Amino acid sequence: MKKNRKPWSIWYKMFYRIPLSVVDVAVHFKPWVVDARKKTYYKEGQLKNRLHILFDYLYFAFCHGVSVKDDYYAMGIDQRGKKARDYICELENTMALYAKNTSIGLPAMKWHFDRLAVLQDKWIFSQMCQAYGLKTPHIYGLIMNGSIISEEISDFEDFKLQERDLIIKPLDGYCGYGLFHLCCVNGKLIVKEQEISLAQLKERVKKGLFLIQQFIGNQHKEMSRLYPDAVNTLRITVAREGDDTRVMGRMCMLGAHGTDCSNWHYGGVSVNLKEDGTLDKYGYCKIDKKVTAHPDTGVVFEGYKIPYFDEAIELARFATKCFYGICSIGWDVVITDDGPILLEGNDDWGIVAHQMVENRGWLKNWEQSHGEMNF
Repeated sequence: MKKNRKPWSIWYKMFYRIPLSVVDVAVHFKPWVVDARKKTYYKEGQLKNRLHILFDYLYFAFCHGVSVKDDYYAMGIDQRGKKARDYICELENTMALYAKNTSIGLPAMKWHFDRLAVLQDKWIFSQMCQAYGLKTPHIYGLIMNGSIISEEISDFEDFKLQERDLIIKPLDGYCGYGLFHLCCVNGKLIVKEQEISLAQLKERVKKGLFLIQQFIGNQHKEMSRLYPDAVNTLRITVAREGDDTRVMGRMCMLGAHGTDCSNWHYGGVSVNLKEDGTLDKYGYCKIDKKVTAHPDTGVVFEGYKIPYFDEAIELARFATKCFYGICSIGWDVVITDDGPILLEGNDDWGIVAHQMVENRGWLKNWEQSHGEMNF
């Protein structure tokens, strides 16, 4: 495939990204290289020596212009036999996907617009899903700089008058940042089992845009058995291939260590999900590194069957076709008693996590769906 790299990107890489990445390696030499044995997820296996690890870090810096940071160990590249060139860093994936998404051929349009906004803006996303008949949590409205925009909730006093179980989250949030669970019971407002006042609620949302969303309270019992204190999700990453779609990867994201968020960045556990709908042997967590059972509930991962798995896959594939003009989407799917529903779609779907749970590099997998990685 002929390369079509923009000239400015070459200079940007040579004179900015590469020097910055090399300096980053030098500054963090001790925590990233010297303390390698403390960071590894594979204490039971054969690992590379520190010199080899240093060469890997410099390879990413000079050849890719990126600093791989602690993701190097999460992806397991420190294992002997693993080749750094088979792996893709988060920044590379973000930039390459953006380049692909802004160059996808669609019928000519008079005005240019950012097609990624339909995923990144959670309000627009919910309206798109509703138009296509895709199952998503009910949306009550928005809060804009402290003012409520909703047909169902007229003002903040309404939060106390009606019993509701809500999620309030930034309209453009990611990784669970800024999200909180609000319970409205018997005229009281409860956040993390603590009562708060209306003034405190208003203070939380006085600046910015927030989505008022129904809390998913009917999570399937088999998903709750894995971890009951969070809404556990499936991340199903699907790529467009012409008029068809291909599932690139699947994983189960679980809350852990008392968190109410099923995100690896907040101490959650991620487990690879095999093609037959069962969990793989190992789960990966920032705190516990690599585990065979959930650190809180003790549920063994290997062979654990995820309910409504086939339906979840079909939902993610159909949704990908609906959101035209985006080359691949990482869908967060919740399994309820009534089947799967879409929580959100991610254009920047976290390639490090997929490589981590599968314990393999994703370069070939990525290029199979998207062509040569070039940005």
